[in-house]
Amino acid sequence: MANMINSISNIRLLDDLARKETFIHRIHPLIKLLITVVYLTVVVSFGRYEISGLLPFIFYPILIFAFAEIPIAPILKMILLIEPLIIGIGILNPLFDHSKVMLGGIAVSRGWVTFLGSSPFSVISTQS
Repeated sequence: MANMINSISNIRLLDDLARKETFIHRIHPLIKLLITVVYLTVVVSFGRYEISGLLPFIFYPILIFAFAEIPIAPILKMILLIEPLIIGIGILNPLFDHSKVMLGGIAVSRGWVTFLGSSPFSVISTQS
């Protein structure tokens, strides 16, 4: 029963957020969809290890959340539902990425580096 009440609460939260009258909410939905598709296309076009080139793209979601007055905590809790999938993909990454990188004079698979590098984000997001 508590699970059903939680689901209804999440639906109500999303409905309340959709009714807001902010700058972002007044933009036509098709324009928002096109901008998001362009954003995702540009982000995906970067190479796998070009993290420094991707850093400026973090501002798009931050600005959308700020201008739309969306609370971050409830949305992060909803995103946590897919966290096991993200961890599963991270665990499989060392099996697929065999290229080596030197860390402190030791050759380590890039798959392990990316998995361990993404683990702190997973731990931090589950603590929220």
